[in-house]
Amino acid sequence: MLKTLTLLAALALPGAVLACPAQPLPDGAQADLPRDGSHDTALFSLALAHHVNVERCAEGLSPIAPIPGLNAAAAAHSRDMAQYDFFDHVSPVEGRETLTDRLSVTGVSLSRIAENLGQTFVVDYEPGREYRVVDAENCEFTYNFGSGVTDKLGSVVGRRAELLDYRTYDSAAQAIVAGWMASPPHRRNMLDPAFTRHGAGFAITDADTLCGRILATQVLIK
Repeated sequence: MLKTLTLLAALALPGAVLACPAQPLPDGAQADLPRDGSHDTALFSLALAHHVNVERCAEGLSPIAPIPGLNAAAAAHSRDMAQYDFFDHVSPVEGRETLTDRLSVTGVSLSRIAENLGQTFVVDYEPGREYRVVDAENCEFTYNFGSGVTDKLGSVVGRRAELLDYRTYDSAAQAIVAGWMASPPHRRNMLDPAFTRHGAGFAITDADTLCGRILATQVLIK
């Protein structure tokens, strides 16, 4: 599920399109996402910016740059969504109801703002496919057991199929951006030449299904 929001505080005037330099993935982006809340928000924001900028470069647009204050605001909204079980641009948390509320404390100069929300599972799961639990505590799942043998209780006693990949900072960011690129409103936000800065963060829901869901928030500003 995806959600998008764009607010205009002033008319965005067309500007010159700059060349987009190649930007490598940040160091550490291949690390697994921790599920205990100790994840690195700045690293996720850099990884997300990398994949957004790949798409912007393909369109001849200048890259976006992460801003720490925006990262904090985005991460706080993701934590609120995970804690209070909602997925929306409007928050039930007092003082953080709207995107404007959430950005008012950042001290960042704003003239045009947008927000993208996205979610994906902690493991690389294709929604709608049947899966089997191998070891839920260790986030081990598979689509099937292939030629493996199971006992009467369904436990694996023979060779099993390949486990679903656990998300890294890179693969989580890539999955979120791919979802946004497939959604016209989100794509429009990401490829808007007026936006030059961004912030991003995420939170992971309780591990009720497939070790939980990654709830990602991206804020884009002019």
